[in-house]
Amino acid sequence: MAIIGKIRSYSWLLLAFIGLALLAFILGDFIKKGSSKGADTTLAEVAGETVNYIDFDAEYQEQVELYKQQYKKSSLDKQTSDQIREEIWNQKLREIIIHKQAKRLGLIVSGKESKDYIISPEELKELTMGKEPHPFVTQFFTQGNPQSFNPQQVVQFITNFDQQDEFVKKLWLFYEKNIKEDRLNNKYFALISKGLYVTKAEAKRSFDSRNKLVKFRFTSLRYNTISDSAVKVTDQEIQKYYDKQKFKYEQEAGRDLEYVLFDVVPSKEDFNLAKEEITKLAAEFQKDEDAAAFVNYNADTKYSNLYQRKGVLDPEVDSVMFKAPIGTMVGPYLINNTYKLAKLIDRKVRPDSLEARHILIAYKGSLRADAKVTLTKEQAKAKADSIMMAVKKDTSKFGAMAIQLSNDPSAKENKGNLGWFTDGSMVKEFNEACINNKKGDIFVVATDFGYHVINLINKTVPAEKIQVAIVDRLVEPSETTFNKVYSDANTFASEVTTPELFESKIVEKGLNKRIAESVKETDRALPGMENPIELVRWAYKSEKGAISQAFDVTDKYVVAILKSVKLKGYATLEQIKSEMELGAKQVKKGEMLADKIKAANAKSIEELATKLNTKVDTADGLSFSSFGIPLLGAEPAVIGSVFGLKQGQLSKPIIGKTGVVVVIVDEFKDVATTADLVQTKAQMVGYLGQRAKSEGYNALMKLADVKDLRGKFY
Repeated sequence: MAIIGKIRSYSWLLLAFIGLALLAFILGDFIKKGSSKGADTTLAEVAGETVNYIDFDAEYQEQVELYKQQYKKSSLDKQTSDQIREEIWNQKLREIIIHKQAKRLGLIVSGKESKDYIISPEELKELTMGKEPHPFVTQFFTQGNPQSFNPQQVVQFITNFDQQDEFVKKLWLFYEKNIKEDRLNNKYFALISKGLYVTKAEAKRSFDSRNKLVKFRFTSLRYNTISDSAVKVTDQEIQKYYDKQKFKYEQEAGRDLEYVLFDVVPSKEDFNLAKEEITKLAAEFQKDEDAAAFVNYNADTKYSNLYQRKGVLDPEVDSVMFKAPIGTMVGPYLINNTYKLAKLIDRKVRPDSLEARHILIAYKGSLRADAKVTLTKEQAKAKADSIMMAVKKDTSKFGAMAIQLSNDPSAKENKGNLGWFTDGSMVKEFNEACINNKKGDIFVVATDFGYHVINLINKTVPAEKIQVAIVDRLVEPSETTFNKVYSDANTFASEVTTPELFESKIVEKGLNKRIAESVKETDRALPGMENPIELVRWAYKSEKGAISQAFDVTDKYVVAILKSVKLKGYATLEQIKSEMELGAKQVKKGEMLADKIKAANAKSIEELATKLNTKVDTADGLSFSSFGIPLLGAEPAVIGSVFGLKQGQLSKPIIGKTGVVVVIVDEFKDVATTADLVQTKAQMVGYLGQRAKSEGYNALMKLADVKDLRGKFY
């Protein structure tokens, strides 16, 4: 199996994984011993259950190693690591919440030796080796190419499971666990979905809401006809409005911060020092005959032996080197905060791109060789030579032989065809052989991967290229620069002892204030900062109005003020007072405009419009489910009131979103003469079923009362 072979080729990483696992075990035991002395390792509390940090982190480390091996990475960037940790967190929440519900309902079955199964062994067998396997199974065995799935592969793999590599077994068990969890989730929410019912009356009401149309006339007085300054509201009125509206302002715990950043950037002295250092290297670089060794020892970037065409190199080099003799030096010159020295090493006429196909014959010990490879180096060379002679006699056999004989797993899909590749993108021996041979040639080349039987299919028209050795030195802030910026940040922090001073000093010093709202305890990135862990922890231990010390946040320092503390639940009146005041004023405006309409004492809508100096407009073809009204916008209260009126009835003043409206119904009409309640009912049940999974889980999350304490550890 290509995928298994690909996975096995990384057995060296397995040793690192085992080492990390042992280290985690030792550290875990140490932490457990420490916990008896008072250390709290509670990461979260979910539905009455405790999530332990040690257990969670061990699972995280295991997932990281699986990811690294599966995707051929020696290390992970912070974004990927954080994403894996977040996925494990969400999975852990779902497991605890759904398992608790499933146990109550008897969905989790008990197996042999009193061991709980999420699904029965028979059901798992059907999901992995049955006629319609779970999508995770096809993904495991095809790596994104489901058309190549062979059910017999699964049977053979599971039958010989004990003989598989440890990493392969761990990866399969991870997939298997997710298959079980997904099945349990589907079962649980299918129960909820099938338990939803739509009555005949509900179906009739839904049908009417879409098929009963109305034509009506209306006139209105807009809220903006009264200025906000002309309306006064009391604290009691604001409180009353808040009490009615606060359900719309549910929030998670968060902190609002304002802060200034003190970036640590190289000083003029740092630039002078870097230039001085690289200038000293220029004379040595000019004389040194081993450019690669010199660059690798002295430069920030490793030596590149690529040949570059005109227009690719830095302008300072590109403008000189193509006409200069070998050995010409340029520099030092500065580009992107980096000083560089460039030396012309060679000049050749080479193609930009090449097209080739190959058959790889690996030998035992060659790079990334499958564990099943047993050929010696000499045997591999002889086999490659034999294949070369065969395909030279009949090139039409190349694709079939690549599928059958190549140790490159991709050959099964591409018949050994590598397509077009740029000059320098392949390993050196492979690349140079393609450069030096002619279109159509078939030849054998040795690399660290084994012996390649290569058929050079095509190459672009050659052009002049040069090989340039570059010594670069990034200008970085010195310790003196760091100390100065830290001192500036500390001085600012000591001066801004009040919120007022925080604002005034920012203006005085010409600093840039940044804002971060609703910062969660687990947030690990804020505007302008990549690692604000200490700042976030400070914010969650401090009170509103507190001003921080200067925190180090990777190549910069930050000083912040805690503007607001948001607790989990509903936003307080203080947090949204300005919004609530505007809302309370709108309520009062509505009452004032309604009183004005009533005082007009009009008998018809035309008479009312005349007395109010407004105009009468018409809306036609609207249903109860219509979103808005032409010329008025979204007005659910008006639409709801219209369908509660009789034809020809003048409404009372309706307080809406944009103003106060009066309507009169001219006509009701039915689009459909016969109500198809069966279809309507089926559509409603389907819609409810779609909502069941997401809304059902959200409801369970609220009931679980999750206490997230990850901020203490990450």
